[in-house]
Amino acid sequence: MEYRTLEVNVLSATDLKDLNHFSKMGVYVVVSLSGDSQHEQKAKTNVDQHGGTSPSWNFPMKFTINESAVRQNRLILEFKLRCEQCSLGGGHW
Repeated sequence: MEYRTLEVNVLSATDLKDLNHFSKMGVYVVVSLSGDSQHEQKAKTNVDQHGGTSPSWNFPMKFTINESAVRQNRLILEFKLRCEQCSLGGGHW
């Protein structure tokens, strides 16, 4: 099997719904790469404590991808925004 590196840079988000009405939201992103049962991967950004509803990270990530899975169109790259210390809405969008 041949593997390559996928580089992703999570930059920012804008105009998120405010899930924390008492203070600024601490928002982060969890990025998952799935579809290759041998190589499920996750990474997360730092928490942006200051951006509120328009957080920014400029956070680089690297994933190892199986070329065969790419050719078979089996890989899924998913971005989930999460809120640290948000009680309303479950802390995610």
